[in-house]
Amino acid sequence: MQAFELTEEEDVTRGLGSEISRALTDLDILSDTAKLVVRHPVKRDASIKGRHVVHRPSFSQRNSILYVFEAIDFTMKRPKLIRERAGWMAYMFADIKQEEETAQTYSLFRPIQEDPGSTLEYAKKMLGGESALVNWADDNERNQFLNQRQRLATAL
Repeated sequence: MQAFELTEEEDVTRGLGSEISRALTDLDILSDTAKLVVRHPVKRDASIKGRHVVHRPSFSQRNSILYVFEAIDFTMKRPKLIRERAGWMAYMFADIKQEEETAQTYSLFRPIQEDPGSTLEYAKKMLGGESALVNWADDNERNQFLNQRQRLATAL
């Protein structure tokens, strides 16, 4: 049963990750799909050294400053998995920032319509302490985040 829950979590997160990848591909700034040469592309699954371990966040970008972003989908029906993923993400962000103090981290999330209780608040507090929260379902927040990525990708 636990293996089934993990697979479900990965599938749901992969869906949000795929949406993010498509958006970055549409801007032609994702390194493995870019048709044009971009000075500072967004990389997928690149190794990033933390203070304690090497991490492989879903997305990263470097333009003199390291930017790391990871997706979490709050629509998952498994509160324990949401807490575990939020904890892992917060640890990864903190570990990377201990190694590289100027690193900026982002949690890209898909919200749930109804608030299921303390799990969502716990996850948001964990992630908000270590990263900027970006509501992927909010057009303004998503577009602002994507515009920042595009500006950084093409900056000198």
